[in-house]
Amino acid sequence: MDPECSAGTSVGHRSRRGLDEPAVAAEKRTTLTQATLLKSLLARRLLVAGIAGIALLLIASVAAAVIAGRLADRYYRLGQEIRLDPIGLQMHAALIEKAKAQPGRRRLVMFGDSRVAMWTPPAIEGYEIVNLGVGYQTTAQALLRFEREVPALRPQVVLIEIGVNDLRTIPLFPGQRDEIIRNCKENLRKLVLDSRALGATVVLTTIIPLGDISIWRRLYWAPEPVYWAIAEVNEFMRTLTTDRVVLFDANPILTTPTGVVKRPFQTDYLHESEAAYRALNEHLVPLVRRLPAIRAEP
Repeated sequence: MDPECSAGTSVGHRSRRGLDEPAVAAEKRTTLTQATLLKSLLARRLLVAGIAGIALLLIASVAAAVIAGRLADRYYRLGQEIRLDPIGLQMHAALIEKAKAQPGRRRLVMFGDSRVAMWTPPAIEGYEIVNLGVGYQTTAQALLRFEREVPALRPQVVLIEIGVNDLRTIPLFPGQRDEIIRNCKENLRKLVLDSRALGATVVLTTIIPLGDISIWRRLYWAPEPVYWAIAEVNEFMRTLTTDRVVLFDANPILTTPTGVVKRPFQTDYLHESEAAYRALNEHLVPLVRRLPAIRAEP
């Protein structure tokens, strides 16, 4: 090879490398700048996401505090109302006075807790139906209220549905389980006897089981002991039946094979929907019509 050509080629290569070096450096600077911008953009996005997350947590915390405050206020007011009227005598005072002013009617009194209070009475030919349900009541409260409200109405039929408010306290007081169930049974027995002492036929409704229990409620309240207690008390009710004490079993009407209230029949885990009461009424009306002949008081 010609030395001159070789030398020329070497010089040309060095010359091109010399020309390429600034471009390479500029490209590196550009790449570095882009990486820095990407990092900065990512950091900003992370910062914004973090701020948004904290804001959402704050909003959720405030919302939870507001809800908790309203619930606390609700139960505080309820507690004060119960102090003023421990067994709920004021709730139906006007209704009872109106009914007392109309003697001689054949009456069916519906007596119990909120499940009765929410129960729209059916139309039964020949009967005036008086609903004396009071929310939140236990069998002990109902027993005290019964003697002050029901006798004055001289009912021919008394429908009783109560007990869940006793039994749902078991998860909170597990050491008192047996006592709670025993008292519930005894109070139900007394309600039946007091109704019979008035000459009334009793429609003894089983305690309606629970609906779906949310995960959040399960964190502090286990429903299983309540399911078992309801089943035990409902079985006890069968021992109270006579020719004038008829068991009205709500379970086949409202519950699934697993013993939970069907979803269309729930408003929450404790209360029933209008559809549930319509389904109950479809069975209650023919049951009442089949009762032994009952005459209104003269």
